[in-house]
Amino acid sequence: MGTPSGLDYSAVKCPIRMWHGDADGTVPAHHAEHVARLLPEADLEVLPGVGHLHSPSCWAEFVTAARDAAARP
Repeated sequence: MGTPSGLDYSAVKCPIRMWHGDADGTVPAHHAEHVARLLPEADLEVLPGVGHLHSPSCWAEFVTAARDAAARP
């Protein structure tokens, strides 16, 4: 889990929206920041006070954002 993935993040050619809680005790926020820097079109939103599994209200936002992005041409 702590080794490089070997993924070519620069090959991702679509917009990526990421959310990460700053209170995540499992995956530190700097990991998400690192991956966001590797992805050419990443948008990282850091959620204050949110832990690893987020909350039901966050999941509603995630699903809505994915639905809206899928509906765009």
